[in-house]
Amino acid sequence: LPVSLALSLLPLSAQAEKTWHWQYASKDIKASGTLTTGDEPDANGYFLVTSIKGKRNGQKITGLVPKGESIPGNEPYTVDDLIRISKKGQLTGSGIGFTTADGVNANPFCKEPDQPASCLEFSSQKKDEALKTAEVAIEFSASTRSKHK
Repeated sequence: LPVSLALSLLPLSAQAEKTWHWQYASKDIKASGTLTTGDEPDANGYFLVTSIKGKRNGQKITGLVPKGESIPGNEPYTVDDLIRISKKGQLTGSGIGFTTADGVNANPFCKEPDQPASCLEFSSQKKDEALKTAEVAIEFSASTRSKHK
């Protein structure tokens, strides 16, 4: 068999993923970017976020807080890094956690995911040896595109 034909007979093991374009804002916060999830939702329709990119108030997002961990100052509340396609709250009550280049830890979440969106951002940042925290109402939205690896 020619190599190209033999390769075409091998089972496909390509992983599919979704790319989401997201944004949220309040009076003092503007955040947006992309995030990546698996292609298959869980039983409740949520997709697990595996990476995040973008900016919050002009600062580059530097990392995703792993599922099951808390952002500093928000213990014992942990993030679950789940998102869904919905006209209501797209995030769970645990939400997504991320860090930025200027040391902000952010956790956008929706208080009542099955009700009309009531979303907040909890944030923390170390300033002069003290941890400054804030919680503000935000408008969150995200949309998807699928792609295959």
